[in-house]
Amino acid sequence: MNKDDLRQYRSLLKEIEELKEQRQTLLDKVFHAPMPDGMPKGKNRRRDFVGDTVSKVVDLSSLIEGKIDRLARLVMEIEAAIEALPSDERRLLRMKYIEGRSWPEISGILHYSLPHLFRKHKNSLKMILDDP
Repeated sequence: MNKDDLRQYRSLLKEIEELKEQRQTLLDKVFHAPMPDGMPKGKNRRRDFVGDTVSKVVDLSSLIEGKIDRLARLVMEIEAAIEALPSDERRLLRMKYIEGRSWPEISGILHYSLPHLFRKHKNSLKMILDDP
């Protein structure tokens, strides 16, 4: 495990949320598109539109599922790596890399000054990472 693995969690989570939003936008287009008025319009544009959109939704859903699987594996890797750390160090790393909290926020929760928190963070990374 390296520091990029830790950083990747938040990025992957955000990417999943963005993909879900794209999928929902496509679904909204299908369900809120005007219905045909019964008048002949030529080619089956509505059916083509719905079919194409459903195909895109299915593709996005598969992509999202793959990223969720990667996210779950990444969480397990992170948890396995930090398991041997003392409780405060585990909490520190979870708050920073899993929850995405800011340094001042973590400092307030753990009741450490920022310089002390940074030292704990650096030492924690040295204990768990291949390339701290």
